[in-house]
Amino acid sequence: MDERTLQAIEFPGALALLAARCTSSPGRAAAAALRPLAEPAAVRALQEEAGEALRLLGEGSRLPLAPFEDPAPWLEDIRRRGGALEGERFLDILHLLALAADAARFLGERVDRIPNLHARMAGADLLFPLAARIRRVLSERGEVRDDASPELARARSRMRSARAEILRLLDRVMAAHPAAIQETLVVQRRERYVIPAKTSFRRSFEGVVQDRSASGETLFVEPLESVPLNNELAEAREAERAEVERLLRELTAAAMASRAPLEDLARRLAGLDLVWAKGRLGADWRGARPAESAAGRIALREARHPLLAAGAGAIAPDQVVPITLQVGGEVRQLVITGPNTGGKTVALKTVGLCVALNQCGVPIPAGEGSELPLVRGLFADIGDDQDLRQNLSTFSGHMARIAGPVTGAGSGDLILLDELGTGTDPAEGSAIGVSVLEYLAASGALAVVTTHHDALKHYAYASPGAENAAVEFDPDSLAPTYRIRMGTSGPSNAMVVAERMGLPPGVLRRARQLAEEGPVRADRLMARLGEEEERLQEMARALARQEEALRAAEAAFERERTEAEARRRREAERLLKDLRRQADALLAGLREAESKDAARQTARERIREMAEQAEEVLPAASGDGAQEGEFTLEVGAHVRLRGLGRVGVVQAVGSAGMLTLSVDGKTLRVPAQAVEPAPAGAGARAAHVVLTHETNAVGREFSPELHLRGVRAADAVEILEKYLDDAALLGVSSVRVVHGKGSGALAKVIAERLEGHALVASYGPARPELGGWGVTEIELARR
Repeated sequence: MDERTLQAIEFPGALALLAARCTSSPGRAAAAALRPLAEPAAVRALQEEAGEALRLLGEGSRLPLAPFEDPAPWLEDIRRRGGALEGERFLDILHLLALAADAARFLGERVDRIPNLHARMAGADLLFPLAARIRRVLSERGEVRDDASPELARARSRMRSARAEILRLLDRVMAAHPAAIQETLVVQRRERYVIPAKTSFRRSFEGVVQDRSASGETLFVEPLESVPLNNELAEAREAERAEVERLLRELTAAAMASRAPLEDLARRLAGLDLVWAKGRLGADWRGARPAESAAGRIALREARHPLLAAGAGAIAPDQVVPITLQVGGEVRQLVITGPNTGGKTVALKTVGLCVALNQCGVPIPAGEGSELPLVRGLFADIGDDQDLRQNLSTFSGHMARIAGPVTGAGSGDLILLDELGTGTDPAEGSAIGVSVLEYLAASGALAVVTTHHDALKHYAYASPGAENAAVEFDPDSLAPTYRIRMGTSGPSNAMVVAERMGLPPGVLRRARQLAEEGPVRADRLMARLGEEEERLQEMARALARQEEALRAAEAAFERERTEAEARRRREAERLLKDLRRQADALLAGLREAESKDAARQTARERIREMAEQAEEVLPAASGDGAQEGEFTLEVGAHVRLRGLGRVGVVQAVGSAGMLTLSVDGKTLRVPAQAVEPAPAGAGARAAHVVLTHETNAVGREFSPELHLRGVRAADAVEILEKYLDDAALLGVSSVRVVHGKGSGALAKVIAERLEGHALVASYGPARPELGGWGVTEIELARR
């Protein structure tokens, strides 16, 4: 991506937004040097880092960054000229090391959630020994500490003693000779302590004049008695200065020995600063990382021009009109048309800036569902390239600018051309524009162009690899809306724009007259075509809304049906419990009756009434069939008993969905809900479950042996209950239940149900030769 392209899409303005969000001057320098990358792995790494920064910002966390200085320039200066660093520079180094340690600790504590940011500081030499050495030598103000070395401690002690003795001596002189003193004050001249005396001081005491005032009335005199003390102070001061110089040189040598790690830490922190600025910028304009399109497709959803989204334009960010457009896949070219000042160029720059920023790892100001490819090259020709110094007109400037990139365009490139074919004869410009698009189509490059030429609009309609798009224009307000309409071309609306720009009314009237007298404009036909397409799209949207409403109604109906079925099931369960209580009472009455035959006849009539009552409440066969898949219940149909797996043949279909079945030579009467369709001949393949007793059996059909092998425990208990009721009703004294040995789970469930049962006197396993633990023999209670 050449610098002129980046200038054309206003990339430097986006970098300025990043730099403004950096904390340090090295971070701002890194932002200014940022350029889009083309290597996919490197781009993805940058995107991952910015995504982690956005995540931390969303959680309210803050990277521990602060302003710091890059040590590289002044370390290089020391390398060239020698000498020692000043104390302030060592404080800068100490601050850099502290920042690096804080950042490494912060990232290390969150390494599982932000591995890419953590990698920025992973393996860094934090130079703890250098930091400790600086702290031992320098105070927090950057001054060499008294205890930095024994020599320095002795020199400073001598300085303090000599200074105190000098001050006492000078005070005595001034007290002894007040008439010779201009002002009772001790000052320094040439690093020696002196007193301000009058020009006549020699009459009072002897001394050396070190300086005089501007007026000449005051002499700064060093009394002779203080000369040895000032000399001693000067010697101590020189010793102190030499020791400080030695210590700073040693520290400087240590810093220079750690130059590479220091500069590395500065680069790492500058990189973190830049990544954090990317996250902040993305959060400020509500940006996101677009999906990577392997098919080379650009799909921007609700995208805003990055500079406008950040508030760098003349309008507030929340008033920026977002655009939605797409190009790529089978459609490799997008031709944007419409009036001047309608937003065509802004749309072109938005595409270019979003692509460039995405390949810098910056979240773009676009909505969810946006996609961008990782382009190999980006070229933009936007604006007027007229150059009088090179004798280039507007048209020739454009041609010179696009010639090279068009010639070298290929798959993976994105070409952005503003006002293609303008600046010359419209017919020739249109021909050149169409030819350029045809050439780019053959090259495989993506292209987004803006134009006013009808020929380019026709090309986009006719070419399967191109599509028209138009910036909207509100006919009522006579102002652009700045939105993009895909699939249609837009008129230039030159008359309206000229009127808004203040062209005289008379000129406009004549222009309209000339336009009406000319041939029918193709763009008017295209505009009507676009309106018709919009009407059809609105109809499609209305149909989609109706379809959604129908789906919602269908879902509501299904919920109501399911709830109703659940209510019927609960009512049936309640009825069955009630019937069982009535049956128990009926059995008890039968046992206590004096006339067994009369009691049995009464019981049979009561059982028929109970069965009819159950048939009225239980769901009909058709209702359940709708759930499980409808099938026809007719005489001769093969059905399978649910839960038992046995297959039988329908012998009769009674009222209320009751069926008469022939199963294994036995006759059963069951509700239709208890069966499901089975293919003819399936009986031989059914599970090995033998049901030798039907729960509503009459006396001649009752069997004293009940087979439950293969039956689920819950079904087995229910079958056993009905079997015992019928046995007691018929006066049977003992029965056998064949359940098999297996794991013993079924035998355990049966034993638990028999324990304490009102109808059971005793129970236990059969003798070994009669089945052993696989059979339970039951003696029924006699009353």
